[in-house]
Amino acid sequence: MAAGLRHNIFHSILYQQTVCLGCFRYASTEPASTALDAKYPRPFNEIPHKKGYPFIGNFLEAVQSINKLHILMRDRHEMLGPIFREKTGSFDMVCITDVDALEQLLRQDGKYPNRTDIPAFIQHRIDSGEASGILIAKDEDWARMRRVLNRRMLNIKHVEKYVPDFNEVSRDFLDRLEHVRTEDNRITGLNTELFHWALESVSTLLYGRRMGCLSENPDPELKSFIEAAHHMFHATANVLFFPPWFAKVFLPKRWNDFKSTMDTLFRVARKCVDEKLEMLKEEENEELGFLEYILSEHTLTPQEIYANVTELMIGSVDTTSNVVQMILYELSRNTRVQQKLYDEVTGVVPEGEFPSAAQLQNMPYLKAVIKETLRLYPIGNNINRVLQKDMTILGYHIPAEKTVTASLYVLGRLPSLYDDPESFRPERWLRGNLKEQDKMNRFAFLPFGHGVRMCIGRRLSELEMQVLIAQMVARYCIQPVTMDPVVLKTALLLQPSEPINVRLVDRES
Repeated sequence: MAAGLRHNIFHSILYQQTVCLGCFRYASTEPASTALDAKYPRPFNEIPHKKGYPFIGNFLEAVQSINKLHILMRDRHEMLGPIFREKTGSFDMVCITDVDALEQLLRQDGKYPNRTDIPAFIQHRIDSGEASGILIAKDEDWARMRRVLNRRMLNIKHVEKYVPDFNEVSRDFLDRLEHVRTEDNRITGLNTELFHWALESVSTLLYGRRMGCLSENPDPELKSFIEAAHHMFHATANVLFFPPWFAKVFLPKRWNDFKSTMDTLFRVARKCVDEKLEMLKEEENEELGFLEYILSEHTLTPQEIYANVTELMIGSVDTTSNVVQMILYELSRNTRVQQKLYDEVTGVVPEGEFPSAAQLQNMPYLKAVIKETLRLYPIGNNINRVLQKDMTILGYHIPAEKTVTASLYVLGRLPSLYDDPESFRPERWLRGNLKEQDKMNRFAFLPFGHGVRMCIGRRLSELEMQVLIAQMVARYCIQPVTMDPVVLKTALLLQPSEPINVRLVDRES
């Protein structure tokens, strides 16, 4: 989620953008389940689908329905079954909503699992002379960089060393909320405030220092990065459907907006790296920080270091901050859950102290609250693979090089996998809840991806959220401003269509 949510999010979103309502004409009306009993797989062209227009398929509907693609994926599943095709322009992919089929897909991962390229990102790197990081690199280049980054980003013992820093950032963030609270305890602009918190948190890991994101007057360059990062998902969505050459010629305003946004992100990240490198010349630390470690490995080129740090900064902010929004939304509406979480936190952490890494390990309900939020609101909605070899999935032959994708939003709400799936019940994730856990399949819950393609910011995001939520429930009673249900939208990420509003009421001492 997460660094946060994360390099895999950009890839997964590419496919959810292509899910849309098409013409109500079917290539096949026979249920997909009958293929399971066939002795030989059915051909690819018999996979159920809604037929669109020649050449462009359902492209127009995809563009028109871009903000509700998670709902359309659910509707398509209900209409066509557990496997169907989506053709949107040049994309012709297979969608599955069957957990066993997803497990089959992911277990065939080879040495270098691939996902379809994002042309706009690649073209920007070419035009700007920037290198590819793990977001868009492939095969051996991807694996080489990933191996180095994994040793720090996915090593829980290493990431836990930053818990004191995360506590400090969260404390300062909550102190800042004191100044923006209204007289009736509402927090306005919560999404923006959380964005600043997430960026400040990841910066402590990447650069080993505070960036000033929570300051009233941040550095102008940092402010420009914040604004660009806020805008990045929207700017990318505006050119996502179009080949770069087409966007440059026929949509120059959109392309220039996208280019300017990406240029700003790279420029500021490069400046932060260079400043840290200058500081290292004067410092003598026994323990290597993130950048020191990357440099000591002599595996990444300077350009690749810039690219990967930029991608980690970008992928660690909107993702994590939007998950926290949804956690606060659910806690505000579920007083029983909030009270149980408060009792756990205050029972583990002495009054006046902040949670340590060891204490966080003794908070299973806190982790369950986060997991239940990610089940209902998977920020990166889809998980996907480009097949490296021919496969038979749910009775259909799927050729190599085809993309197969699964909606985590749909899987997370299937009654066949979860009892009362629309309810927010963290208890379902606790040990000892055998009835529900016997029913669960771990491949139905993959908010951070799977295997070697797992989100590289997972450990970072989880700890950031645990620290902040633990501090928050100990300090405040979180109350709703309205009991109206949240409306989600697909805007590269799956997120609330409007910022979440809550009241933070001081707890009595």
